[in-house]
Amino acid sequence: MWLRTSCDLTFDIEVPTPFVLMLRPRSGAQQWIAREEYKLVPSIPAFEFTDDFGNLCQRLIAPRGPSVFIRPPR
Repeated sequence: MWLRTSCDLTFDIEVPTPFVLMLRPRSGAQQWIAREEYKLVPSIPAFEFTDDFGNLCQRLIAPRGPSVFIRPPR
């Protein structure tokens, strides 16, 4: 079975704010990810890591102003 997912998170940030996002699905024995993509607007450097439970996470500091985290539909 093929599933398509998407999300669009929009924030108007008053001060630079740290975020830890979990936007990426995990491939494994239970599911296989054929393709994925996400975009940060404005372009923000994100440090990617795997937490103690195996979740794929992105750590970043969003600047002041509008920020959008987008995971387009596939």
